[in-house]
Amino acid sequence: MKKRKVLLFNPPGAKRYNRDTFCSGTTKGKYSWPPQDLLCLSGILYGKHDIIVLDATVDMMAKDVCLNKIKEMDIDTLIFLTGVASWKEDSEFVKKIKEIKKDLDVIGIGGFFLAMGTKIMNENQFLNAILMDFTSNNILTYLEGPTGKIDNIIYRRNNEITNGGIVPPSGITFAYPIPRHEMFPITRYKLPIIKKHPFTNILFSLGCVNKCKFCPYGEGSKIPYTFRDVENTIEEMKYIKSLGINEIRFMDYSISINKPNLKKLCERMIEEKFNFTWHALSKVTEVDEESLSLMKKSGCKTLLFGVENGDQRILDMYAKGITLERIKYIFGVCKKLKIDTLAHFIIALPGEDEASVNKTIDFSIELDPDYANFSVAAPYVGTAMRKEAIEKGWIDKRFENDIFSDAAQYPIMETEKLTKEQVWKLKNKAVRKFFFRPSYILKRFIRIRSLDDFIVQAKVGISLIQNMKKAVFK
Repeated sequence: MKKRKVLLFNPPGAKRYNRDTFCSGTTKGKYSWPPQDLLCLSGILYGKHDIIVLDATVDMMAKDVCLNKIKEMDIDTLIFLTGVASWKEDSEFVKKIKEIKKDLDVIGIGGFFLAMGTKIMNENQFLNAILMDFTSNNILTYLEGPTGKIDNIIYRRNNEITNGGIVPPSGITFAYPIPRHEMFPITRYKLPIIKKHPFTNILFSLGCVNKCKFCPYGEGSKIPYTFRDVENTIEEMKYIKSLGINEIRFMDYSISINKPNLKKLCERMIEEKFNFTWHALSKVTEVDEESLSLMKKSGCKTLLFGVENGDQRILDMYAKGITLERIKYIFGVCKKLKIDTLAHFIIALPGEDEASVNKTIDFSIELDPDYANFSVAAPYVGTAMRKEAIEKGWIDKRFENDIFSDAAQYPIMETEKLTKEQVWKLKNKAVRKFFFRPSYILKRFIRIRSLDDFIVQAKVGISLIQNMKKAVFK
Protein backbone atom coordinates (compact mmCIF):
# COMPACT_ATOMS: atom_id res chain seq x y z
CA MET A 1 0.00 0.00 0.00
CA LYS A 2 1.33 3.39 -0.98
CA LYS A 3 1.85 5.73 1.96
CA ARG A 4 -0.34 8.83 1.90
CA LYS A 5 0.91 12.24 2.98
CA VAL A 6 -1.86 13.35 5.33
CA LEU A 7 -2.54 16.75 6.87
CA LEU A 8 -4.67 16.62 10.04
CA PHE A 9 -6.16 20.09 10.01
CA ASN A 10 -8.03 22.34 12.43
CA PRO A 11 -8.92 25.33 10.19
CA PRO A 12 -8.47 29.03 10.96
CA GLY A 13 -11.47 31.27 11.53
CA ALA A 14 -12.57 34.82 12.22
CA LYS A 15 -13.60 33.61 15.69
CA ARG A 16 -11.91 31.20 18.06
CA TYR A 17 -13.70 27.95 17.29
CA ASN A 18 -13.37 24.73 19.20
CA ARG A 19 -14.21 21.75 17.03
CA ASP A 20 -13.94 18.20 18.36
CA THR A 21 -15.82 15.00 19.19
CA PHE A 22 -18.36 16.13 16.56
CA CYS A 23 -19.01 19.39 18.46
CA SER A 24 -18.22 22.97 17.54
CA GLY A 25 -18.77 26.41 18.94
CA THR A 26 -17.04 29.69 19.59
CA THR A 27 -15.29 29.91 22.93
CA LYS A 28 -16.56 32.28 25.59
CA GLY A 29 -12.98 32.93 26.64
CA LYS A 30 -9.66 33.01 24.81
CA TYR A 31 -8.92 29.34 25.39
CA SER A 32 -8.48 26.15 23.40
CA TRP A 33 -7.71 22.48 23.77
CA PRO A 34 -6.33 19.62 21.64
CA PRO A 35 -8.96 18.43 19.10
CA GLN A 36 -9.82 14.89 20.15
CA ASP A 37 -10.86 13.72 16.67
CA LEU A 38 -7.44 14.52 15.24
CA LEU A 39 -5.67 13.10 18.29
CA CYS A 40 -7.35 9.73 17.73
CA LEU A 41 -6.57 9.78 14.02
CA SER A 42 -2.91 10.60 14.68
CA GLY A 43 -2.60 7.27 16.49
CA ILE A 44 -4.53 5.30 13.89
CA LEU A 45 -2.52 6.72 10.97
CA TYR A 46 0.91 6.89 12.63
CA GLY A 47 3.45 4.53 11.05
CA LYS A 48 1.11 3.66 8.20
CA HIS A 49 1.02 7.07 6.54
CA ASP A 50 3.08 10.25 6.80
CA ILE A 51 1.30 12.76 9.04
CA ILE A 52 1.47 16.52 9.49
CA VAL A 53 -0.65 18.28 12.13
CA LEU A 54 -1.72 21.90 11.70
CA ASP A 55 -3.92 23.50 14.34
CA ALA A 56 -4.59 26.97 12.90
CA THR A 57 -7.08 27.81 15.64
CA VAL A 58 -4.92 27.69 18.74
CA ASP A 59 -2.93 30.80 17.77
CA MET A 60 -5.66 32.34 15.58
CA MET A 61 -3.51 31.97 12.47
CA ALA A 62 -4.38 34.42 9.70
CA LYS A 63 -6.12 32.74 6.77
CA ASP A 64 -3.66 33.99 4.15
CA VAL A 65 -0.71 32.81 6.26
CA CYS A 66 -2.36 29.42 6.73
CA LEU A 67 -3.15 29.07 3.04
CA ASN A 68 0.43 29.86 2.06
CA LYS A 69 1.71 27.39 4.64
CA ILE A 70 -0.46 24.60 3.21
CA LYS A 71 0.46 25.59 -0.34
CA GLU A 72 4.09 24.75 0.46
CA MET A 73 3.24 21.37 2.01
CA ASP A 74 3.80 18.12 0.16
CA ILE A 75 0.45 16.48 0.95
CA ASP A 76 -2.10 14.41 -0.98
CA THR A 77 -4.76 14.03 1.73
CA LEU A 78 -6.49 16.58 3.97
CA ILE A 79 -8.59 15.58 6.99
CA PHE A 80 -10.26 18.64 8.49
CA LEU A 81 -12.60 19.42 11.39
CA THR A 82 -15.76 21.47 11.05
CA GLY A 83 -19.12 21.98 12.77
CA VAL A 84 -22.36 23.92 12.84
CA ALA A 85 -20.72 27.08 14.18
CA SER A 86 -17.93 27.23 11.62
CA TRP A 87 -19.07 25.35 8.50
CA LYS A 88 -19.50 28.44 6.31
CA GLU A 89 -15.97 29.64 7.00
CA ASP A 90 -14.44 26.17 6.94
CA SER A 91 -16.01 25.14 3.65
CA GLU A 92 -14.95 28.36 1.94
CA PHE A 93 -11.38 27.98 3.18
CA VAL A 94 -11.05 24.30 2.26
CA LYS A 95 -12.41 25.08 -1.22
CA LYS A 96 -9.50 27.50 -1.65
CA ILE A 97 -7.07 24.77 -0.66
CA LYS A 98 -8.68 22.44 -3.19
CA GLU A 99 -8.34 25.08 -5.91
CA ILE A 100 -4.59 25.21 -5.24
CA LYS A 101 -4.14 21.44 -4.82
CA LYS A 102 -6.68 20.04 -7.28
CA ASP A 103 -5.84 16.37 -6.70
CA LEU A 104 -6.07 16.66 -2.93
CA ASP A 105 -8.26 14.02 -1.25
CA VAL A 106 -10.44 16.06 1.13
CA ILE A 107 -12.09 14.33 4.12
CA GLY A 108 -14.35 16.12 6.61
CA ILE A 109 -15.35 15.39 10.22
CA GLY A 110 -18.32 17.18 11.81
CA GLY A 111 -21.42 16.40 13.87
CA PHE A 112 -24.01 17.60 11.36
CA PHE A 113 -22.45 15.29 8.74
CA LEU A 114 -23.86 12.34 10.69
CA ALA A 115 -27.43 13.38 9.88
CA MET A 116 -26.83 15.21 6.58
CA GLY A 117 -23.68 13.61 5.15
CA THR A 118 -24.98 12.50 1.74
CA LYS A 119 -26.79 15.81 1.23
CA ILE A 120 -23.65 17.80 2.12
CA MET A 121 -21.55 15.65 -0.23
CA ASN A 122 -24.00 16.28 -3.08
CA GLU A 123 -23.91 20.03 -2.48
CA ASN A 124 -20.13 20.32 -2.04
CA GLN A 125 -18.03 18.79 -4.78
CA PHE A 126 -14.76 19.67 -3.02
CA LEU A 127 -15.52 16.96 -0.44
CA ASN A 128 -14.21 13.50 -1.34
CA ALA A 129 -15.29 11.82 1.88
CA ILE A 130 -16.81 12.20 5.33
CA LEU A 131 -15.56 10.26 8.35
CA MET A 132 -18.32 9.31 10.80
CA ASP A 133 -16.22 7.56 13.47
CA PHE A 134 -12.77 8.91 14.23
CA THR A 135 -12.03 6.07 16.70
CA SER A 136 -12.25 3.30 14.09
CA ASN A 137 -9.63 2.12 11.58
CA ASN A 138 -12.07 2.45 8.67
CA ILE A 139 -10.08 5.47 7.53
CA LEU A 140 -7.22 3.08 6.65
CA THR A 141 -9.48 1.09 4.34
CA TYR A 142 -10.57 4.30 2.63
CA LEU A 143 -6.99 5.47 2.12
CA GLU A 144 -6.16 2.18 0.39
CA GLY A 145 -8.59 3.14 -2.39
CA PRO A 146 -12.05 1.65 -1.74
CA THR A 147 -14.23 -0.10 -4.31
CA GLY A 148 -17.23 -0.86 -2.11
CA LYS A 149 -19.08 0.18 1.05
CA ILE A 150 -16.93 1.02 4.08
CA ASP A 151 -18.37 1.24 7.59
CA ASN A 152 -18.44 4.79 9.02
CA ILE A 153 -17.36 6.43 5.74
CA ILE A 154 -19.28 8.36 3.09
CA TYR A 155 -17.18 8.75 -0.04
CA ARG A 156 -17.30 9.86 -3.65
CA ARG A 157 -15.94 7.77 -6.53
CA ASN A 158 -16.64 8.47 -10.22
CA ASN A 159 -19.36 10.97 -9.26
CA GLU A 160 -21.20 8.31 -7.22
CA ILE A 161 -21.61 8.62 -3.46
CA THR A 162 -21.40 5.54 -1.24
CA ASN A 163 -22.63 5.77 2.36
CA GLY A 164 -21.32 3.01 4.63
CA GLY A 165 -23.54 4.07 7.54
CA ILE A 166 -22.62 4.43 11.20
CA VAL A 167 -21.54 1.01 12.48
CA PRO A 168 -20.42 0.64 16.12
CA PRO A 169 -17.59 -1.72 17.14
CA SER A 170 -18.47 -5.41 16.94
CA GLY A 171 -17.03 -6.10 20.40
CA ILE A 172 -18.06 -4.82 23.82
CA THR A 173 -15.50 -2.04 23.82
CA PHE A 174 -13.43 -0.03 21.36
CA ALA A 175 -9.69 0.58 21.32
CA TYR A 176 -7.25 2.44 19.09
CA PRO A 177 -3.48 2.98 18.78
CA ILE A 178 -1.89 5.56 21.10
CA PRO A 179 -2.47 9.12 19.81
CA ARG A 180 0.67 11.11 19.09
CA HIS A 181 0.10 13.97 21.51
CA GLU A 182 3.56 15.38 20.90
CA MET A 183 2.65 16.22 17.29
CA PHE A 184 0.17 18.83 18.53
CA PRO A 185 1.06 22.29 19.94
CA ILE A 186 0.40 21.03 23.48
CA THR A 187 2.17 23.91 25.23
CA ARG A 188 -0.12 26.49 23.60
CA TYR A 189 -3.49 25.09 24.70
CA LYS A 190 -5.05 26.91 27.68
CA LEU A 191 -8.16 26.41 29.82
CA PRO A 192 -9.31 28.18 33.02
CA ILE A 193 -9.78 24.89 34.89
CA ILE A 194 -6.28 23.65 34.08
CA LYS A 195 -3.61 24.27 36.70
CA LYS A 196 -0.70 22.19 35.39
CA HIS A 197 0.13 23.22 31.85
CA PRO A 198 0.75 21.60 29.47
CA PHE A 199 -2.32 19.37 29.47
CA THR A 200 -3.93 17.12 26.92
CA ASN A 201 -7.22 15.35 26.16
CA ILE A 202 -8.13 11.69 26.34
CA LEU A 203 -11.25 9.70 25.43
CA PHE A 204 -12.86 6.93 27.50
CA SER A 205 -16.23 6.65 25.76
CA LEU A 206 -18.12 8.06 22.80
CA GLY A 207 -21.81 8.88 22.53
CA CYS A 208 -24.45 9.22 25.24
CA VAL A 209 -27.42 7.23 26.54
CA ASN A 210 -29.28 10.28 27.88
CA LYS A 211 -32.19 11.69 25.87
CA CYS A 212 -32.06 15.45 26.44
CA LYS A 213 -34.27 17.06 23.78
CA PHE A 214 -32.05 20.10 23.24
CA CYS A 215 -28.85 18.11 22.67
CA PRO A 216 -27.70 16.78 19.27
CA TYR A 217 -26.19 13.81 21.12
CA GLY A 218 -29.34 13.09 23.14
CA GLU A 219 -32.71 12.13 21.70
CA GLY A 220 -32.32 10.96 18.10
CA SER A 221 -28.51 10.96 18.19
CA LYS A 222 -26.73 9.16 15.36
CA ILE A 223 -23.76 8.33 17.61
CA PRO A 224 -24.12 4.97 19.39
CA TYR A 225 -22.79 4.84 22.95
CA THR A 226 -19.57 2.82 23.12
CA PHE A 227 -16.90 2.66 25.79
CA ARG A 228 -13.16 2.17 25.58
CA ASP A 229 -11.12 -0.75 26.81
CA VAL A 230 -9.57 0.14 30.17
CA GLU A 231 -6.12 -1.28 29.44
CA ASN A 232 -6.00 0.52 26.08
CA THR A 233 -6.75 3.74 27.98
CA ILE A 234 -4.06 2.97 30.58
CA GLU A 235 -1.48 2.45 27.82
CA GLU A 236 -2.25 5.90 26.45
CA MET A 237 -1.94 7.36 29.95
CA LYS A 238 1.51 5.79 30.30
CA TYR A 239 2.53 7.44 27.05
CA ILE A 240 1.12 10.82 28.13
CA LYS A 241 3.04 10.53 31.41
CA SER A 242 6.25 9.79 29.50
CA LEU A 243 5.81 13.14 27.72
CA GLY A 244 5.91 14.98 31.04
CA ILE A 245 2.18 15.83 30.99
CA ASN A 246 0.51 15.68 34.41
CA GLU A 247 -2.99 16.98 33.71
CA ILE A 248 -5.61 15.39 31.44
CA ARG A 249 -9.14 16.19 30.38
CA PHE A 250 -11.60 13.44 29.45
CA MET A 251 -13.66 14.36 26.38
CA ASP A 252 -16.53 11.93 27.08
CA TYR A 253 -20.10 13.28 26.95
CA SER A 254 -20.30 11.72 30.42
CA ILE A 255 -17.47 9.71 31.93
CA SER A 256 -19.77 8.04 34.48
CA ILE A 257 -22.38 6.35 32.25
CA ASN A 258 -20.64 2.98 32.56
CA LYS A 259 -19.97 2.88 36.28
CA PRO A 260 -18.13 -0.51 36.42
CA ASN A 261 -15.77 0.58 33.64
CA LEU A 262 -15.08 3.90 35.37
CA LYS A 263 -14.45 2.12 38.68
CA LYS A 264 -11.94 -0.20 37.01
CA LEU A 265 -10.20 2.74 35.33
CA CYS A 266 -9.89 4.70 38.58
CA GLU A 267 -8.50 1.66 40.40
CA ARG A 268 -5.94 1.10 37.63
CA MET A 269 -4.92 4.77 37.69
CA ILE A 270 -4.33 4.52 41.44
CA GLU A 271 -2.44 1.24 41.00
CA GLU A 272 -0.18 2.78 38.34
CA LYS A 273 0.49 5.80 40.59
CA PHE A 274 0.06 8.20 37.68
CA ASN A 275 -0.78 11.12 39.99
CA PHE A 276 -2.61 12.81 37.14
CA THR A 277 -4.92 15.71 37.84
CA TRP A 278 -7.98 15.13 35.67
CA HIS A 279 -11.29 16.68 34.63
CA ALA A 280 -14.44 15.24 33.04
CA LEU A 281 -18.11 15.68 32.28
CA SER A 282 -20.54 13.72 34.43
CA LYS A 283 -24.21 13.60 35.44
CA VAL A 284 -25.50 14.03 38.99
CA THR A 285 -27.59 10.84 38.81
CA GLU A 286 -24.59 8.74 37.74
CA VAL A 287 -22.35 9.43 40.74
CA ASP A 288 -22.61 9.17 44.51
CA GLU A 289 -20.27 9.79 47.45
CA GLU A 290 -18.58 6.39 47.09
CA SER A 291 -17.81 6.77 43.38
CA LEU A 292 -16.81 10.40 43.79
CA SER A 293 -14.39 9.44 46.57
CA LEU A 294 -12.72 6.89 44.28
CA MET A 295 -12.57 9.41 41.45
CA LYS A 296 -10.97 11.94 43.79
CA LYS A 297 -8.39 9.39 44.92
CA SER A 298 -7.46 8.67 41.29
CA GLY A 299 -6.80 12.37 40.66
CA CYS A 300 -10.17 13.92 39.77
CA LYS A 301 -9.89 17.68 40.23
CA THR A 302 -12.95 19.06 38.40
CA LEU A 303 -16.30 17.62 37.29
CA LEU A 304 -18.49 19.39 34.76
CA PHE A 305 -22.26 18.87 35.13
CA GLY A 306 -25.12 19.75 32.82
CA VAL A 307 -27.36 21.49 35.35
CA GLU A 308 -29.06 23.44 32.54
CA ASN A 309 -31.93 25.00 34.50
CA GLY A 310 -33.11 26.10 37.93
CA ASP A 311 -36.77 25.37 37.18
CA GLN A 312 -37.82 21.75 37.74
CA ARG A 313 -40.66 22.12 35.23
CA ILE A 314 -38.18 22.92 32.46
CA LEU A 315 -35.83 20.10 33.45
CA ASP A 316 -38.71 17.64 33.20
CA MET A 317 -39.92 19.12 29.89
CA TYR A 318 -36.53 18.48 28.27
CA ALA A 319 -36.04 14.97 29.70
CA LYS A 320 -32.96 15.81 31.79
CA GLY A 321 -33.84 13.09 34.28
CA ILE A 322 -32.48 15.06 37.24
CA THR A 323 -33.94 17.02 40.14
CA LEU A 324 -32.83 20.26 41.78
CA GLU A 325 -32.41 18.40 45.07
CA ARG A 326 -30.09 15.83 43.50
CA ILE A 327 -28.05 18.60 41.90
CA LYS A 328 -27.61 20.38 45.23
CA TYR A 329 -26.73 17.11 46.99
CA ILE A 330 -24.01 16.10 44.50
CA PHE A 331 -22.52 19.60 44.39
CA GLY A 332 -22.41 19.47 48.18
CA VAL A 333 -20.59 16.12 48.11
CA CYS A 334 -18.09 17.49 45.59
CA LYS A 335 -17.45 20.48 47.82
CA LYS A 336 -16.94 18.15 50.79
CA LEU A 337 -14.43 16.04 48.81
CA LYS A 338 -12.75 19.15 47.38
CA ILE A 339 -13.66 18.31 43.81
CA ASP A 340 -14.19 21.51 41.84
CA THR A 341 -17.43 21.83 39.89
CA LEU A 342 -18.39 23.49 36.63
CA ALA A 343 -22.11 23.94 36.02
CA HIS A 344 -23.50 24.32 32.50
CA PHE A 345 -26.69 26.40 32.22
CA ILE A 346 -28.94 27.03 29.21
CA ILE A 347 -30.76 30.34 29.06
CA ALA A 348 -34.26 30.57 27.53
CA LEU A 349 -35.26 27.09 26.46
CA PRO A 350 -38.66 27.10 24.72
CA GLY A 351 -41.32 27.04 27.40
CA GLU A 352 -39.43 29.46 29.61
CA ASP A 353 -40.38 32.99 30.50
CA GLU A 354 -38.40 35.68 32.28
CA ALA A 355 -39.40 34.33 35.68
CA SER A 356 -38.07 30.82 34.98
CA VAL A 357 -34.79 32.22 33.60
CA ASN A 358 -34.42 34.25 36.78
CA LYS A 359 -34.88 31.01 38.73
CA THR A 360 -31.88 29.60 36.85
CA ILE A 361 -29.80 32.70 37.62
CA ASP A 362 -30.73 32.53 41.31
CA PHE A 363 -30.06 28.78 41.38
CA SER A 364 -26.60 29.25 39.88
CA ILE A 365 -25.71 31.63 42.69
CA GLU A 366 -27.20 29.33 45.34
CA LEU A 367 -25.30 26.36 43.91
CA ASP A 368 -22.10 28.45 43.75
CA PRO A 369 -20.02 26.14 41.51
CA ASP A 370 -16.34 26.89 41.06
CA TYR A 371 -16.96 27.59 37.38
CA ALA A 372 -20.08 28.22 35.32
CA ASN A 373 -21.04 28.36 31.67
CA PHE A 374 -24.15 30.20 30.47
CA SER A 375 -25.31 29.45 26.92
CA VAL A 376 -28.36 30.56 24.98
CA ALA A 377 -30.71 27.83 23.76
CA ALA A 378 -29.55 26.85 20.27
CA PRO A 379 -31.64 24.80 17.79
CA TYR A 380 -29.02 22.25 16.77
CA VAL A 381 -29.53 20.03 13.73
CA GLY A 382 -31.15 16.72 14.64
CA THR A 383 -32.74 17.83 17.93
CA ALA A 384 -36.39 17.74 18.88
CA MET A 385 -36.04 21.38 19.89
CA ARG A 386 -35.01 22.40 16.35
CA LYS A 387 -37.97 20.57 14.85
CA GLU A 388 -40.35 22.42 17.18
CA ALA A 389 -38.63 25.76 16.51
CA ILE A 390 -39.09 25.38 12.75
CA GLU A 391 -42.71 24.24 13.08
CA LYS A 392 -43.57 27.21 15.28
CA GLY A 393 -41.57 29.81 13.36
CA TRP A 394 -39.16 30.61 16.18
CA ILE A 395 -36.03 30.47 14.03
CA ASP A 396 -34.96 33.58 12.16
CA LYS A 397 -35.87 33.10 8.49
CA ARG A 398 -32.22 33.63 7.57
CA PHE A 399 -31.31 30.46 9.46
CA GLU A 400 -34.39 28.25 9.00
CA ASN A 401 -32.71 26.16 6.29
CA ASP A 402 -29.22 26.74 7.59
CA ILE A 403 -27.22 24.41 9.78
CA PHE A 404 -25.74 27.29 11.77
CA SER A 405 -26.12 27.14 15.56
CA ASP A 406 -23.86 28.51 18.26
CA ALA A 407 -24.90 28.65 21.90
CA ALA A 408 -22.18 31.23 22.65
CA GLN A 409 -23.43 33.81 20.17
CA TYR A 410 -26.44 36.10 19.84
CA PRO A 411 -29.53 33.86 19.59
CA ILE A 412 -31.02 32.90 16.22
CA MET A 413 -34.18 31.59 17.92
CA GLU A 414 -36.96 33.30 19.82
CA THR A 415 -39.78 31.51 21.64
CA GLU A 416 -43.45 32.11 22.34
CA LYS A 417 -42.55 34.05 25.48
CA LEU A 418 -39.13 35.58 24.84
CA THR A 419 -37.72 37.62 21.96
CA LYS A 420 -34.10 37.23 20.87
CA GLU A 421 -33.32 40.60 22.45
CA GLN A 422 -34.82 39.50 25.78
CA VAL A 423 -32.89 36.23 25.65
CA TRP A 424 -29.58 38.04 25.10
CA LYS A 425 -30.27 40.48 27.93
CA LEU A 426 -31.12 37.62 30.29
CA LYS A 427 -27.97 35.74 29.30
CA ASN A 428 -25.87 38.83 30.01
CA LYS A 429 -27.70 39.31 33.29
CA ALA A 430 -26.75 35.75 34.28
CA VAL A 431 -23.09 36.35 33.40
CA ARG A 432 -23.03 39.67 35.26
CA LYS A 433 -24.75 38.41 38.43
CA PHE A 434 -22.72 35.21 38.68
CA PHE A 435 -19.20 36.18 37.64
CA PHE A 436 -19.01 39.73 38.93
CA ARG A 437 -19.96 38.97 42.51
CA PRO A 438 -17.17 40.18 44.84
CA SER A 439 -17.13 36.79 46.56
CA TYR A 440 -16.63 34.96 43.27
CA ILE A 441 -13.89 37.33 42.07
CA LEU A 442 -12.10 36.89 45.40
CA LYS A 443 -12.38 33.09 45.14
CA ARG A 444 -10.85 33.09 41.66
CA PHE A 445 -8.08 35.48 42.76
CA ILE A 446 -7.15 33.37 45.79
CA ARG A 447 -6.75 30.28 43.60
CA ILE A 448 -4.25 31.84 41.21
CA ARG A 449 -0.98 29.93 41.58
CA SER A 450 1.15 31.21 38.70
CA LEU A 451 1.61 34.01 36.21
CA ASP A 452 0.35 31.67 33.48
CA ASP A 453 -2.81 31.03 35.49
CA PHE A 454 -3.28 34.76 36.09
CA ILE A 455 -3.02 35.48 32.34
CA VAL A 456 -5.59 32.77 31.48
CA GLN A 457 -8.04 34.03 34.14
CA ALA A 458 -7.58 37.65 33.05
CA LYS A 459 -8.28 36.75 29.42
CA VAL A 460 -11.43 34.90 30.45
CA GLY A 461 -12.65 37.92 32.40
CA ILE A 462 -12.02 40.26 29.47
CA SER A 463 -13.77 37.87 27.09
CA LEU A 464 -16.81 37.65 29.36
CA ILE A 465 -17.20 41.41 29.09
CA GLN A 466 -16.59 41.45 25.33
CA ASN A 467 -19.04 38.60 24.69
CA MET A 468 -21.83 40.50 26.42
CA LYS A 469 -21.95 42.82 23.41
CA LYS A 470 -24.64 42.10 20.89
CA ALA A 471 -23.38 40.07 17.95
CA VAL A 472 -24.44 41.21 14.49
CA PHE A 473 -25.16 38.73 11.73
CA LYS A 474 -24.71 39.88 8.15
